[in-house]
Amino acid sequence: MTSLDDAAATLRVVVPGFVALRVFYLRALPTRRSDLELVLWSLVVSLPIYGLATVILRRGDDLATLLLALALGALAGEIAVRIWWWAARRWPRFRIRMVPTAWDAVIGRPEGSWLQVRTSDGVNYHGWVEVVADASEADNPDLYLRDPSYINDGKKEPITGIEGVLIPRSSILSILRFEDPDPSDLAATPDA
Repeated sequence: MTSLDDAAATLRVVVPGFVALRVFYLRALPTRRSDLELVLWSLVVSLPIYGLATVILRRGDDLATLLLALALGALAGEIAVRIWWWAARRWPRFRIRMVPTAWDAVIGRPEGSWLQVRTSDGVNYHGWVEVVADASEADNPDLYLRDPSYINDGKKEPITGIEGVLIPRSSILSILRFEDPDPSDLAATPDA
């Protein structure tokens, strides 16, 4: 039977890798992972992190080693985030292949973009995508457009006094994503 000391020793080794993965998944690749996948990758990542902490401190399992391993885990996660962001900018197709849906790949780009969204009630919105729900985490992902405007006859009409508009996926008929940072010609309105 496993003793409490054995369980605590196992957690001391596994938790730094879990911290590294959580930092990475929260900041770089926020997609749903199975518990099994998190545990397995935590073990893979934890062993070198905890090993490095024991080498640096030249000690065994103690609080100082655990704290250093946790700090190294957070640092490793942040380094992985920076590498991911660099790779995703350098090779955009790489990021697209790593996210589960077109919603996440196109609409959920971390750099944001100007969108024109046609809703089921016939309204065309134009705005900067500020927040996009992760399609793997929500049954009806929504998006939040900052600086919204209505589109009437190809012209933007700002919605005064409004910071943004929240649009649920269930009411979206089509989305145009603009290459230009702030398109001036909006003559092409999405039709259902």
